[in-house]
Amino acid sequence: MKLAWQPNRERSQRWLFKAVDVHEVSNETYLGLTDADFASDPFRRYAASGEDVMTATARQFSLAHAWEVGRWEGTTTAYRTAFDRNWYKLDRLRDSTGAVVALGDVLEDPWGHADAFAHLTGRTSVGAEQLELKANNRAHFAEGVQHRGAWTWGEPLRVAWGLRAHRDGVDRFEWRDAFRMEEGQMLQTATGTPGTAGNRIDGAEAVAGFVRATLRKGPWTITPGVRHEAIRMVRTTYGAEDVGRENPTPEVRENAVSVWLPGAGVNWAIREDLQAFAGLHRGFIPPGSSPGTEPELSWNGEVGLRLSGAALSAQVVAFRTDFGNLIGTDLAAAGGVGTSDAFNGGEARAQGVELEWAWDPLRTNGAGWSLPIRGTYTFTHAVFTEAFESEFEPWGTVSEGDFL
Repeated sequence: MKLAWQPNRERSQRWLFKAVDVHEVSNETYLGLTDADFASDPFRRYAASGEDVMTATARQFSLAHAWEVGRWEGTTTAYRTAFDRNWYKLDRLRDSTGAVVALGDVLEDPWGHADAFAHLTGRTSVGAEQLELKANNRAHFAEGVQHRGAWTWGEPLRVAWGLRAHRDGVDRFEWRDAFRMEEGQMLQTATGTPGTAGNRIDGAEAVAGFVRATLRKGPWTITPGVRHEAIRMVRTTYGAEDVGRENPTPEVRENAVSVWLPGAGVNWAIREDLQAFAGLHRGFIPPGSSPGTEPELSWNGEVGLRLSGAALSAQVVAFRTDFGNLIGTDLAAAGGVGTSDAFNGGEARAQGVELEWAWDPLRTNGAGWSLPIRGTYTFTHAVFTEAFESEFEPWGTVSEGDFL
């Protein structure tokens, strides 16, 4: 729902209210297929994914006030989003001895884990084998207030700025249930205690601001700007032994970062339908709460040419990004163990060229017909430019020149 109120006819002020309510149930799984089964039928689902389901709800609210007075304009917005979800899905197996068997190991080598693979595909459990499903139960929120404004001095100059105070977090309160397989159907044999498979709160507080100018003189447009980010990240871990969260001194770790991010762009209108442009900007990705983890910083440069015609438009851009302190995140989806911890890598470089074009051969035939044809092509060459050793398994031992 969106509501707007304009208290006067001059449109110098406007209030905007937005509310969103989302409910989702999707039978999604993390469990994949062996290479052979994927080649045979990529839409197959193994029996052990029969109970996998994502349930989620989201609520979002925002209230904004926009105004214009002479050369000045601004919008102030207060917002809050809450997102609760439980992805209940197969997490691992236990064999007849009670040992944990990773799903990835089974799918990579089904012949070497024949019994475990048989249970994934529906063979009846005959002993102590069991399937463990994890309730990835998490509650997220994000809230804050931001202001964006601008001052315009006719055609030659426009100055825009923004300021935001923000905080967000996620509360993990997770558990595992046990199932056995019987004639291709999953039967629950044990119910886990909430909080025993994940019991922690991650949060961050941030203040960010920017100022950017747009200067025009003849065929030239220059857009210098600078942004500042100050972020504090905290993780509070209660652990499986404190599901009531009664320990007054839980494990706490903290990390903070403060960076300045300058940038500038320039555009040259060679003629009305042809422009050349270039830009250089500082890039930034914040680290996690792991103490000592540095932010990922980069320099991003581009230079290009843009044609804007009635029937044909095209753009070619050469780009290069030099990374320092590259950040990787330990996600199960990326081959890690799923701690969500951030890891610093070394330096890397990505560069290449991108071509975009759009052509409408019927645009000028006068019959009112249109046949837009669009195409894009991108070539990227990305490599590590520094050798290093990483505890992050998807990286491991990296040599200079390895593909990123």
